[in-house]
Amino acid sequence: MKQLALLLFLTGSSLATDRPSANEIFAAAIGRARTVADNTNAPVYLYDKRTTIDTLDSEGKRIKRKVKLFLVTMTGGVPQEKLIGLEGEKLSAKEIAKEQEKSSRWRRKFIDQKDASTKRTFVPADLTKKFRLDYLRSEKRSSRQTHVIGFRPHPKGPQPKGFSDRIINQLSGTLWIDAADSEITRIEVKLGQKVNLWGGLLASLYGFEFRLDRKRSPTGVWFNHVSDISLDARGLFKRLRMKINERSSNLRPAR
Repeated sequence: MKQLALLLFLTGSSLATDRPSANEIFAAAIGRARTVADNTNAPVYLYDKRTTIDTLDSEGKRIKRKVKLFLVTMTGGVPQEKLIGLEGEKLSAKEIAKEQEKSSRWRRKFIDQKDASTKRTFVPADLTKKFRLDYLRSEKRSSRQTHVIGFRPHPKGPQPKGFSDRIINQLSGTLWIDAADSEITRIEVKLGQKVNLWGGLLASLYGFEFRLDRKRSPTGVWFNHVSDISLDARGLFKRLRMKINERSSNLRPAR
């Protein structure tokens, strides 16, 4: 019995030692993103993005659809989009600028570069302060070995300072990180519970789901390929339910 107990102990210790560290894998992804961002000689890339926005009624039926077309410039791995028009509509420069601001307004609630002295990278370096990372498994995606990491709100994370921070504190999900390139290849995020602003008097976020798939070009450049967003919120005067699908294509060097 003692020999069996010893064998189980040693086997368990070995398995625990061989299990990859989620924090180390994510740290490698941060390092990769910084290297890409700091490469001043890297070419700038362009790609086209088609965003379909469906507004839904209380039963989930579509009542309105808008399709926006963007030209995306990717510098240092970070995409910057410019609205070039609405599918099926001709817009003036002023109307395009107005639509561009509407597209950017919601994203700014979730992507806030608070420290202007910090260079933006695709992977947020402070994620480990807000979330606890757990290694789940290893699997193949598109014939490439990939680490799968789960994340959930850190019990000792920073106190929320605003509505967006309270949203972040309720998010959990999964990351897929390419083992060879240390690039995030897929993200799945879901809101755990409803988030209120001022006790729900001004706004409430009932549901939020986000999925992003990234693609590796034949030259080794990673870019955002397909994303889906599901949003269920209530503002001061109305309920808002939306589904947003984004598809990107035609990655090419800028000339």
